[in-house]
Amino acid sequence: MAKVVLENVSKSFGEKEILKNINLEIQDGEFLVLVGASGCGKSTLLRMIAGLETPSEGVIKIKDEVVNDVHPKDRNIAMVFQSYALYPHLNVYDNISLGLKVRKMAKCEIERRVKRAAEILKLEDYLKRKPKELSGGQRQRVALARAIVREPRVFLMDEPLSNLDAKLRSEMRAEIKKLQKRLNVTFIYVTHDQTEALTMGDRIVVLNNGEIQQVDTPHNVYNHPKNTFVATFMGSSPMNLVEAKIVDNFLRFGNLSISLDSLPFELQSYKKALVGIRSEDIAEISNPNYHFNLIKFNSKVQFEENLGSHKNIYFKFGDADFCAIASSQAAKAQEMSFSINPRDLHFFDVETKEPIVKKMEFGI
Repeated sequence: MAKVVLENVSKSFGEKEILKNINLEIQDGEFLVLVGASGCGKSTLLRMIAGLETPSEGVIKIKDEVVNDVHPKDRNIAMVFQSYALYPHLNVYDNISLGLKVRKMAKCEIERRVKRAAEILKLEDYLKRKPKELSGGQRQRVALARAIVREPRVFLMDEPLSNLDAKLRSEMRAEIKKLQKRLNVTFIYVTHDQTEALTMGDRIVVLNNGEIQQVDTPHNVYNHPKNTFVATFMGSSPMNLVEAKIVDNFLRFGNLSISLDSLPFELQSYKKALVGIRSEDIAEISNPNYHFNLIKFNSKVQFEENLGSHKNIYFKFGDADFCAIASSQAAKAQEMSFSINPRDLHFFDVETKEPIVKKMEFGI
């Protein structure tokens, strides 16, 4: 195992700055996920840790050793790519063992490592097959096995599941997570898929335009976002946001007017705020457990998506486009009644886009 530390790391290509002053500490045996939109710098960051790119500024350490000038092959890391990068003319056994043969490792040790990796990834029956005879999921397992046999200090994975269909992605997420727990090795995993990030990571690093927006547990990234970018980026649907005015001790947003005394926030010092609410926190019917304190409203439905297990209901709320999650059994209607529990609201500063901290206990 190895701790990985990045201190004031920046990267530019010509005049274009890709990463800006990255400070990050990845613990021994941690599964860390780098997530962000295309072009945010997450793959470049991974490639710098691997040694495939050189930082323009800053220091990268692996196991307390500065590795800025260390060749990739000497960093004792293994990288798994999106494309699998298997040799089509070699069978599975030779694909897995090739790197060990290049190092002139003893034949008995090669056989031991390949056998162990094949057992872990359930590839024993496929060792004599060529890559073209394998499914996408099996090819990805071979790529993982090739990394395992090196017995590296750190695994780096660059969107390894993006070429798989939805069912295989789900299966491989579980396989990779089980693999990391079994090996107890540091994993650094790049994805643009929020579901992968939330289900796999011990911690998540959210990147935007080359800067870290938040480093935290999946629970905190989702439920306590550090700014509106994280709030709207993380989750299967973005957090709904609408600007509110605060007038005469009332919060006015959409077509609602709410007394500040009923909210778990001290907003009296603000004239405006951004109000956020997750789609799953907008109920299409009143929740009987909180019936006396719910925020209730009606809205015209613009359109709906039936996803089998639930529906996404899209509607206009003031000037903002909102989405609510409703039961798949909900009847199709031109207008629906919704309710929100005040304790589920998030508030952000209009200027800084950062949260307005909850300051009062609130129980209902």
